[in-house]
Amino acid sequence: MRLSVIIPVYNVERTLDRCVESVLGQDVPDMEVILVDDGSLDSCGSMCDEWADRDGRVHVVHQRNMGLSVARNTGLDIAGGRYVTFVDSDDYLVPGTFLPLLELLDGEQDVDMVEYGVMQECSRRLPVVLHDGVYRSARDYWLDTMAWNHAYACNKIYRARVFDGLRYAADRLFEDLMLLPELLGNIRCIATTDRVGYVYCDNPSGISSTVSVNSLWHLLGAELHALVLMRTMPWQRNAPNLYRAICCRVYDIIRVGVLGISL
Repeated sequence: MRLSVIIPVYNVERTLDRCVESVLGQDVPDMEVILVDDGSLDSCGSMCDEWADRDGRVHVVHQRNMGLSVARNTGLDIAGGRYVTFVDSDDYLVPGTFLPLLELLDGEQDVDMVEYGVMQECSRRLPVVLHDGVYRSARDYWLDTMAWNHAYACNKIYRARVFDGLRYAADRLFEDLMLLPELLGNIRCIATTDRVGYVYCDNPSGISSTVSVNSLWHLLGAELHALVLMRTMPWQRNAPNLYRAICCRVYDIIRVGVLGISL
């Protein structure tokens, strides 16, 4: 199996078909699509089963609601592909996104992760604009691209082995920012591309839609965790950007938690 695409599913009956169609429409031979129905209360469970009946590449797992991280981990536990990627079920892909990225991975045996750009259909999140580049130092990638600003699970394709011994933290917000620095410890080389293929769509009921003191604390904790794992010192190239982001997070916590100002 060449590629495993893991799609966590929870109460997204309005957008699920669009998401799955965009993935199955990628011109990738030897691909599996793993739909993890995380205890959906709407019609998503039956919609997932219908997709599996319709297309043999689709595999469905139904589980009780345990959250996004556990759903991703469930997919990782059963994925059979040499490469793994994630797509959130309220987002979708531009046609022709995966194949050139997989060809890059096939042709560069030491590249363990390739990251591509994100466009957005809402105003809540900035687009991710990258340039063609190859990074043989995880810290250089982290600092030069300011990767903490786009540490999303979903706009990357990974060699499956980089997840050996690593999984997303359950019951934790910004779990992708927590895990990426650890994944980088298993990665020999990172490639970035100026291709834009992932479309982020606003979900008002999504995990990241509401800014609260609790979510800001989780974000601050993830950024500090990354700072320690990446051994980032203030005098390193581009490191002041990360320290500035952490200071801004503390300021946001004071604004929301102490002054009661909404962000």
